[in-house]
Amino acid sequence: MKLLVLIVCVLNVLLFFWELHNGALKSQPPRQMNLPTILLAEEAARAQRGAVISAYLDQAANSIAQQATSSTISQLADQVASATSIPNIAAPQAQTCYEFGPFPNLKAANAWLAGQGFSGRMFYKPELVPSSYLVYAPLEKDPAQRRIFKQMLIEKGVKDFFILASGELKGYMSFGVFNDMPHASHYQQDLAERGVQAQIKERYVSRSSLFVGFSSGKAMKPIAAGVVEAGCR
Repeated sequence: MKLLVLIVCVLNVLLFFWELHNGALKSQPPRQMNLPTILLAEEAARAQRGAVISAYLDQAANSIAQQATSSTISQLADQVASATSIPNIAAPQAQTCYEFGPFPNLKAANAWLAGQGFSGRMFYKPELVPSSYLVYAPLEKDPAQRRIFKQMLIEKGVKDFFILASGELKGYMSFGVFNDMPHASHYQQDLAERGVQAQIKERYVSRSSLFVGFSSGKAMKPIAAGVVEAGCR
């Protein structure tokens, strides 16, 4: 009898260790049971009213957002249109300036302005004016030809001549310098009658001359001979 009890105890111990080794004693996750949800009639009514209110609020929020977006887009479009629209402003009319002169003195300049019926300004500017007129003839570079030309002049009664020693006409034959064109032209004609072909060259000097300037809002035809268009100052 004691032996039988001992054998049963040993078997229980062996069974315990076997279950411990195979995880039989590990805790198992609780099983989920799909039980039907049971709501009371009052709870179901409240849930239905909540769903209806939530759907209405969502719809109202979407409508407000759409209206705000449309209004914002419209305002932006109006701002862009007003920013890009440039008012039609007439461009200022350009001034056209003229000048006339020279005048010998201020009295003559004022008289001319008064005669034209408008005001203007007076100013001095440098200009080249003829100072003298040279009557001359070119010469051959060959010395023998030059001697022949000089002898021909003496035979024709032309004794007032000399060879220019400097300047752009260096080496040319000069027949004289005159203060005005009529005298120079008269002597040129006199040489031609003697068979001597001569030319006239104007000599210039720079001097400050008196001019008047005036402007007009539009281009105008010259109101007097010598009136020219000039840059506005």
